[in-house]
Amino acid sequence: MKLRLAFIIGILSLAAVSGFAVVIGNSGGGQYTPIETADDNPEVTENGVFRLLASNDVDENETSIHPDIYNVSARNLQMRMAGNNSTQAVIRIDNTTFTTHQARQYARLTDGYRERLDTDTRIPTEDSWQSGSDVTIENTVFIGFEGNQSTPEHSGEDGVVYVEIESEPGQLPARNVEVLQEETDDDEEPGDLYISNSDDIEVYDGEMKNYEEINRQAVNNSFLDTGLDESVIPAAGYGSNTARYNTTKANISGKWHSPTPAVKDHYVGIARISEGAIYDDYWIVNPEGINVTALTDYRAIVPYTESSRYTENAPQCSYQDGNQTKYATPERYEYYSNPTVTSEFMELYHNGSWYDEGEHSHVFPIEDPAAGKITPYSTTTIEYNHTYGVDYPSECSQEDEETTETVTVTSTIDRNAEHPIEPAKADSLNITAYVKDTRQGQELYFDVVGNQRPEVNPLGSMQITANGGDEVWRVYTPWVVFPQTLYDRVETRRKGANQWNFTSVKVGDGPHNLHRDYMDANSYKTAARSTILVSEEGIDQAQTYEGINTGDNVINTKGDIPLYRTWGGRVLSTSTGGRLEDFEANGTDLFGNKVEIDTKFVTYETTDMELEMGSDGEVANGQLVDSNGTGIPNREIHIEGGTTNTVVTDSNGEFQVQVHENATGFVAEFKGDKLRDNVPTHYEQADARTFTGNLNINVISTPLGYLSNFISNLYVVIHWIVLGLFFVWWTKFRNDK
Repeated sequence: MKLRLAFIIGILSLAAVSGFAVVIGNSGGGQYTPIETADDNPEVTENGVFRLLASNDVDENETSIHPDIYNVSARNLQMRMAGNNSTQAVIRIDNTTFTTHQARQYARLTDGYRERLDTDTRIPTEDSWQSGSDVTIENTVFIGFEGNQSTPEHSGEDGVVYVEIESEPGQLPARNVEVLQEETDDDEEPGDLYISNSDDIEVYDGEMKNYEEINRQAVNNSFLDTGLDESVIPAAGYGSNTARYNTTKANISGKWHSPTPAVKDHYVGIARISEGAIYDDYWIVNPEGINVTALTDYRAIVPYTESSRYTENAPQCSYQDGNQTKYATPERYEYYSNPTVTSEFMELYHNGSWYDEGEHSHVFPIEDPAAGKITPYSTTTIEYNHTYGVDYPSECSQEDEETTETVTVTSTIDRNAEHPIEPAKADSLNITAYVKDTRQGQELYFDVVGNQRPEVNPLGSMQITANGGDEVWRVYTPWVVFPQTLYDRVETRRKGANQWNFTSVKVGDGPHNLHRDYMDANSYKTAARSTILVSEEGIDQAQTYEGINTGDNVINTKGDIPLYRTWGGRVLSTSTGGRLEDFEANGTDLFGNKVEIDTKFVTYETTDMELEMGSDGEVANGQLVDSNGTGIPNREIHIEGGTTNTVVTDSNGEFQVQVHENATGFVAEFKGDKLRDNVPTHYEQADARTFTGNLNINVISTPLGYLSNFISNLYVVIHWIVLGLFFVWWTKFRNDK
């Protein structure tokens, strides 16, 4: 079978390998037991949605042979190194970079990030595997195998295998694989690796779901229809056995008993905001609109049941026993039954308005949000059958009494969101895209003027398109967003028993993870799909991003990140090899909102410099002209060999400079207009050189002076000769041009 190494290991140099056989496992703690059928899958023990989103779980596949195997080619994968840990790579997961199948492939390797909050991110969930006998394997990728070619010894336990199958793009993880190596007589050319048990392997076939769908599924699975007698509360964070939200209770007052709880563990809180990300101690959100996911739950308590009803002594009754008056004690009782929710609702209060749930449960759409707090309110009303009465002893003359009525208890709780929101849109930046067009080539630049911090102007990307859209150069700003598991367990509170339950990736098998997004910065980068290669040497820093507190267990960058006023450089190549025309530019913020970018296509006109010495050799006269011989006014000329260093051309492009008395040569140079100069026409560089006619030879006065001055004068003569040769060459060069 022809083998093709995937681009993810393009720069990985594996040691010489040889014939061996090995069963491949893919769990973090060792090998799986070999699987007989596709239905006989091992239990999934890791937390999270397979792996790709959680920034706080254990790497599943760091191998002992190649512990950093997955970030060797990090640049090719658009990976990002986390902090100072060079072996902890994270990968861009929005599907503008990777197909859903590639995302599924990389899910088991590392954590993920997004560069924009509006991109469609589909990741693997609902782990399942299919039998190798049900697929047609077209290509195979082997990573991390070593061995001795001459002996088929058991080796490479930490290897990883991917397969490409018919009718499905991308590379899929495979397990329960026996790997062998073909024998060869050529010591320099080791044999190819191959799978010897193709029908027995397992190929990953997990379901792909949208990131927003996964979070809605977590809400539906964990916090809806939890049962009237239980309250499910998420943990305060990863690895925490503390509830995230404070709870309240509501009491019911009986006929005789004192107030006692009828609703307990009632809470409400903001879990996540889309599109939004936590930045330090607040949410940066899309000013066009957001969807707020709020959680609430409670449990109803039946304070006293018929079998364990409340009792107390009632006032005594008297009766006659012969001539004696005696007393008996009746018993009062009361109990509750048939708790029924008659009303429950949750609302959000923000900026003077109330907001109800939208299309999805627990998700509240807010258009045009304002800076400030979001406060969720949760109210539930529960109706009980309340039965109370008096049991009289037989000695008493009264009949037993019993009354059943309907009573209600209402519990209300509100809680300010733990982080306020800050709508941010990159609409106060002045951004200009430049194309500098000269005879020598073209240059591209983005100029960004204004405060570039994301809470003020969350600029996401800038793009130049040319030649009818065939040529593209796109630059991403350093902002990145990390989906973060909100919790890895929930507490289910019931009467007499509270229980912590860990999250699971299987439907119906425990609660699911809910994610929120955290914001951080990495570095500027060019989009992989850019067809224009730019040197990016013309950069100019404007601000510094000093990092933020991303919270416990959230992967973050350490150190300062520069924010640039100018980004660009020389065009090194294009997809067609031609020059750029039909120039357009646009940008987006982190939420996908359009950002206006001005464009300037600056064409440089050619110039020429005319220069001659005056008859007395004391004055140099020059003129800067365009390609038509017309003088160019108001341009600064840099001088060497004159009594002044600079001079400005007059209305005819002419200038005159006094020659320095000791100058042997005279140079006048126009350095060219700067790209951002506000001039009607931009002109290229030009210069001219001439000789002053001065030859300073010192008089000989002593033998020692003779030697010294001989050397000095010889140097001057040589200098004259070199300048003369250069002048001849330059004249010929200009004539040829």
